[in-house]
Amino acid sequence: MTSHIQWFPGHMAKAKRQIQEFISCCDVLIELADSRLPLASRNPILDSLSGTKPRVLVLTKDDLADPKSTKQWLNYFHIYEEIPCLALNLQKPLKAKTLIKTCRNLATRYGVSPTSTLNIMVVGIPNVGKSLLINALSKRSVARVQNKPAITKKLQWVNIHHNVRLLDTPGMLWPKFDNQTMAQKLALSGAIKDSLLNHYDLALVLVQHLKQHYPRLLKQRFHLDSVNPENDDLIKHMAQKRGYILKKAELDTDRLCKTLIQEFRAGKLGRISLEFSV
Repeated sequence: MTSHIQWFPGHMAKAKRQIQEFISCCDVLIELADSRLPLASRNPILDSLSGTKPRVLVLTKDDLADPKSTKQWLNYFHIYEEIPCLALNLQKPLKAKTLIKTCRNLATRYGVSPTSTLNIMVVGIPNVGKSLLINALSKRSVARVQNKPAITKKLQWVNIHHNVRLLDTPGMLWPKFDNQTMAQKLALSGAIKDSLLNHYDLALVLVQHLKQHYPRLLKQRFHLDSVNPENDDLIKHMAQKRGYILKKAELDTDRLCKTLIQEFRAGKLGRISLEFSV
C-alpha cells in the first residue's frame, strides 16, 4: 500500500485569502499548469476564487513534455473549455508580446479599456514556473527562482511597462487531495516538498508509467535489455546497472529511486508526459 500524500502549509492558506482579496483588482488571470500533467496541476480552488474573471492558460515546461501529448492538450482546452491556451518553455526567451497581447484582447472583450493599465494576476501550483514567467515577461530578475516548491510566499506587483502590471502569487495547492493518483503526479513533478514523500513508492508509480507508455526511453536511459520484470525487480536491476551498491553488496535502491525521479524532472529520461488527453 502506497503512502498517503498531502501538503497544505499555513502560507498556502494565507495565499488563498490574499488571492481572494486581490482578485477584484485584476482584469485577467494567467493560470500556469505543467505541460506534463495539465489536469492534475490545475488547482480546483481557482475556479471558485476567480469567478467570472477571464483566464489565459499557460502550459509550462513544454520542453519536458511529450510534444504529441501537449499538442493534443492544447486542442482539448481550445475545444472543450474554450479557453485561450499556449505552451511555453520558460527556459528560453518568450514571445512575451504574444502572451500580453492575448491578455489585453481578452480583457477588452470583458469591457476593460484598451488604453487603461492592465492588471494581470499570475496563479498556479508550487514550482510550476510563475516566477520564471514573470522574470521573462519583465526582462529582469524580479522574482526569486529555485527548482523547488514554496519559494514565493507573498504577493508582489511587478510593472512590465507603463500600462501592464503583473501580480505574482505564491504557489498554492488545495487542502485535501481526494485523488491520490493526482497527488502522485504532483509529487513526481516537484510540486510537493520532497521531504514529505516516499521516494520508493513514487518510483514504482513512475516505473509503471514508463513501462506502459515510454519503454524505449526507460531501456535507453538505464541500458536495459527488457522492461518486463516486476517493478520492484526492475528497480533493483536499474540500481545494479548504475552501480548503486552499498556495503556487503546490498543494492542502494533508495538512491536509485531519488535519481530516477530527479532525472524525470530534469528531462534526462526524455520528453515524458504523465497525463494524456481523451
